[in-house]
Amino acid sequence: MLSVSDNVVRAKVPPLTEEKRKQVIKVLNEKKEEAKVSLRQIRDKIRKEIDLKEKDKEISEDEKFNLQKELDEIIKEKNTEIEDLSKKKEEEIMTV
Repeated sequence: MLSVSDNVVRAKVPPLTEEKRKQVIKVLNEKKEEAKVSLRQIRDKIRKEIDLKEKDKEISEDEKFNLQKELDEIIKEKNTEIEDLSKKKEEEIMTV
């Protein structure tokens, strides 16, 4: 049901059913996996760039390992962030 007053449009939306909640969570999990895959692709691309720089003698082997370690820490942090956001959103969706 829609109602219009001044510059505001309001729509009444019925509460989600259990089945619909599960469908929304399924979509949420798909988006979470897409984000993780995207993050892995970015990590792989940066790793290749680091390897090329080391191969071309632009950076030392020590720098290469330090950069890779730093990259792994950032990726781990972002993966944790994705998981935490996903769990929080799942709890919100399942709350009646």
